[in-house]
Amino acid sequence: MRHSPIVDIYQRASSHADRIERELQRLGAWQTQPPTASAFESGKAFFMDTMTFHQWLQFVLLPRVREII
Repeated sequence: MRHSPIVDIYQRASSHADRIERELQRLGAWQTQPPTASAFESGKAFFMDTMTFHQWLQFVLLPRVREII
C-alpha cells in the first residue's frame, strides 16, 4: 500500500533531520548541553547574535522539524 503524499513528506523531513544530526556529530559540532536560556531570546534571524550556526541547527531547527513531524 502506498503512503499519502503528506506521509511521504514527513518521512523525508525526518530522514533529512536525521542526516543533519549525523553530520553535525561527524563534524564534532554536536553539543551535549544546550546554550543558555538567554541565547534563545535573540531577536535576530537564526539567533545569529547568540548562537553559532551549528547550535541553531541542533537546538532550534531540528527540534522544530521534529515537533512538526
